[in-house]
Amino acid sequence: PAGDGASGMTELVHEIAGLPAGSRVGVVCASERGADNIAETLAIAGTKGVELITALIDDAITIAELDRTADLILMSREALAHGLDARLARPERVRPWTYEFDPAGLEHLRRAIEHVVSARA
Repeated sequence: PAGDGASGMTELVHEIAGLPAGSRVGVVCASERGADNIAETLAIAGTKGVELITALIDDAITIAELDRTADLILMSREALAHGLDARLARPERVRPWTYEFDPAGLEHLRRAIEHVVSARA
């Protein structure tokens, strides 16, 4: 259901926004556009002081770097389908980024983002 996706997305955005400054978040996607969309969503959410490292699913070198250095790793549906999470040293850091929003889900996310921003102010 759409609500589950929005709720999971809200929790994930809160988790990332709550990371200490200097944390590294990996993003593994099938396309540059997908990675850019995730980065944009996190920027809108007010994620500050967190370094994003993006890798495409066939970029073994960058994925190895993420595995060594990232505090949290977001993986698209495609990355998970390729089994990339199972290849990591600490797969408990992986969070699925598999959301497909409907308008109600986007509104829910917008409200969550406003909450995070106002809590930081």
